[in-house]
Amino acid sequence: SMTLIQQADFKKALKADAEAVVVLNRAIVALTGFYKKNGISMTLIQRGSPDKAPELAWESQGDAYKGHNEENHGIVQILAMLVEDYTLEMRKGRTDDAKAQDEFEADRQAMNDMFRTQKESYVGAEQELAEVEAAQQEAKGTFDQAKSDASDQDKLKKTLGTDCGWIKKKFGDRRKQRATELDGLAEAKNLLA
Repeated sequence: SMTLIQQADFKKALKADAEAVVVLNRAIVALTGFYKKNGISMTLIQRGSPDKAPELAWESQGDAYKGHNEENHGIVQILAMLVEDYTLEMRKGRTDDAKAQDEFEADRQAMNDMFRTQKESYVGAEQELAEVEAAQQEAKGTFDQAKSDASDQDKLKKTLGTDCGWIKKKFGDRRKQRATELDGLAEAKNLLA
């Protein structure tokens, strides 16, 4: 992940800065020791008048290296400033890293909260889907039962049509025959009476 790569890069840079500070501090100690050993002043010395030509050879000083006294303090100061810059850079880097870590944690918490909310929503949707599917199954069962009942009713209608259809066709003829029979019975009754 990018965050892990950035974290590794930050730690590597922080280590390099810390090592640079150690090296620069050793250089400051070494230079300061060198200047003290050779009796070279570490204080800033006011330059001579601009009309005086600078010394160009060491021989006039008895072959003893005295350096450019006015620059001695400058080199150590430059090294000290570099140490301070690295130290400030490391402090700022740690502060920025802590801030970035806090932002990362806040973002991660927000994503976890959103994930949990979506998961709860998903579970709710699954439950709702299960309820809808159960209702659909119940409705299908009711529909299938109604369809079966309708089929049974059609079969009953056909059976009744077959069993009772002859009555519809023969009713008129049978009525006439019954009327004739009743008339014959009435006439026989009159004769017997």
